[in-house]
Amino acid sequence: MMHLPHLASIPGAEIGAIADPAPAVLSGVGERYSVDRRYRDSNRLIADAGADLDAVVVATPPEVHADVTVAALEAGLHTLVEKPIALTVEDADRMVAAAETVDATAMVGYMKRHDPTYLEMRERVTDLETVNRVVGTLVLGQHDEGIREMYDLVRGDPPDDIVEESNAARSDQIEQAIGSDDPAVQASFFAHLGASCHDVSALRGLFGDIETIEYVDLYSGRDVLTAVFEFESGEKCVFTSSFSERKEWDEFVRVETPDQIITLEFTNPYLRNDPFAITTAHGTDSVKRESVSASYEESFKCELEQFIECSRSGGAVRTTFREGRDDLAFLVECFCRQLGTDRRL
Repeated sequence: MMHLPHLASIPGAEIGAIADPAPAVLSGVGERYSVDRRYRDSNRLIADAGADLDAVVVATPPEVHADVTVAALEAGLHTLVEKPIALTVEDADRMVAAAETVDATAMVGYMKRHDPTYLEMRERVTDLETVNRVVGTLVLGQHDEGIREMYDLVRGDPPDDIVEESNAARSDQIEQAIGSDDPAVQASFFAHLGASCHDVSALRGLFGDIETIEYVDLYSGRDVLTAVFEFESGEKCVFTSSFSERKEWDEFVRVETPDQIITLEFTNPYLRNDPFAITTAHGTDSVKRESVSASYEESFKCELEQFIECSRSGGAVRTTFREGRDDLAFLVECFCRQLGTDRRL
């Protein structure tokens, strides 16, 4: 839906091979993007076609991110892995170790961190002398119908045995991560991790690492997670991740100072070229409001262009495997505190 169309539009980038366990997807996508080398298995792609490739995008389910990513890196391939980096901190540690021992670019797919308006927000935050409070909020509304309306997707069903194996691996890994085999708790963890790791990463990019978690609550049928934490730089943040039956998407980072409130509003990521916006309300005697969007560039394309540039130049990426690992560890600790399991990392 995002990676392949944008890769196909970037000058100098060529899609050399694809892998998918669903035959209809493999043939349909292969025909659409004129890709002759098609594989039912990611590891077979790496083994057979790896020598002819420069880089891979790992967009598998997260329960197999670690195995595929480590294999790609060990084959010398620059690797972009979609978020979340993994489901267990142990798997994320394996990926970090692999990234740090090979001469290949390793990057986590947090496209918000590459958006021009986000980068402008980072510049503004850097210039602030005093921050009273940071607020991060995600209300994830229903969007499946919108995706079906907006995109001509190639659909197909993977074999039942692969689905069963994947689901079992996901359940086992989540139990390892948070210490619960309750399907409802596991579903909540998987949903919050997949959605809010983007926001945790965005906050980290603005204020640095999370130093301490001071408060956690999981409520409204586990649809809402609220955490209060402090960054290494001293700022405190109130963060909320939640799910709603409404179609409205509400996602923002708000920075409050003594004389202004700066809000970075994230738009629905499935609406291509719908720009983020920075709204500033400032003044103590009166209020002046300003709003700006830095660009209509698509975040996913900016991310891929950055990945390709770093792969070619050897430059540092904005979203490292170590950061992805720490984002995962934050969500794991939040759930473990609520569940009373001793897996804090």
